[in-house]
Amino acid sequence: MKERRSAIRRRNAKRRKAGHVDRPFIPPDKRYRNTIGSIVAWALFRLALVLTAALLVYEYVRWIDYSLWWALTAVSLIVFVVYPIQVQYRIYREETRNVFTGTLCSTCRYFEKTGVLCLKLDEHVTEDYIPCEGELWEPAPVMPGEEE
Repeated sequence: MKERRSAIRRRNAKRRKAGHVDRPFIPPDKRYRNTIGSIVAWALFRLALVLTAALLVYEYVRWIDYSLWWALTAVSLIVFVVYPIQVQYRIYREETRNVFTGTLCSTCRYFEKTGVLCLKLDEHVTEDYIPCEGELWEPAPVMPGEEE
């Protein structure tokens, strides 16, 4: 067993030196639909569309008074920007729940929870893929007042 581990370490060291990135193929049904970056990007895109539409309505639709325009703008921001963010974030949390509870990475000091990312190797962690194969694992520091 010890020989196998050292052989794997040597192989991985050679690949890293050669610039080879050993990432497995992740089938589309196993990939996360959302990431924090995609949620924010789509929110900014929808915000730009809603504000553009609101300004166009304010400029060209003369029968809408100012107070009604503000109400319509606020409702459209909630419906088209805020609510989709909440839905996408809920889906993201459901998809990544098993990574937080069932992988070695979730207890590592290099695991970044908001992006489900290994900070040491700058790669995303999935249920089936641990970037360092457990070789770079270090226990996360326990903060005072935190329970284990």
